[in-house]
Amino acid sequence: MPAASLRSKVGKGLIWSSLNTVVGRIGQMVVGIALARLIAPEQFGVFAAALVVLNVVVSVSELGVSVAIVQAKDADEVDEIAPVVTTVSVASGTVLAGLMALAAPWLASALGAPEAAGPIRVLALSLVIAGLSAAPAACLQREFRQDRKLVADMASFAVSTAVALWMATAGYGAWSLAWSRVAGNAVLAVAMFALV
Repeated sequence: MPAASLRSKVGKGLIWSSLNTVVGRIGQMVVGIALARLIAPEQFGVFAAALVVLNVVVSVSELGVSVAIVQAKDADEVDEIAPVVTTVSVASGTVLAGLMALAAPWLASALGAPEAAGPIRVLALSLVIAGLSAAPAACLQREFRQDRKLVADMASFAVSTAVALWMATAGYGAWSLAWSRVAGNAVLAVAMFALV
């Protein structure tokens, strides 16, 4: 790829990525304020405990194999390794999701929030979804298609917000936050597949 073309792609990617970050942060703040009025503070603590478990596990879930797509020499190499990346990501995500679900009561108790066991199990589904979307996400990153990532992120944000507000209004507390995260991740995965 010529240097001028690469510079242009990187520049556009940076602009779209910055816009995505700003819009996402503002949106999260507004939704967070609305949810704080609907969900009891202790339920946020329960969800925070579940989210800690997810964030620790997701950091190792796909074993870094998606980087192979980002660093591939050409499109033919991407086509060759994408199935392997998907297989490894889905397999590791599924195994870790199962372990996370099984260990949920122990993990929740260790974090001082035994009520978080259910939301931890729900959030475990995110690991499988992340495994399924690892290759498309890496392809978007490889091509600096932050404009398409913005579209996927906004679709995910819209669905997760709708689910969170609906369930919070119905009184589901921490469960509404967990299910909204899973719904948003599912929409993000579908959008990435559609946009790659």
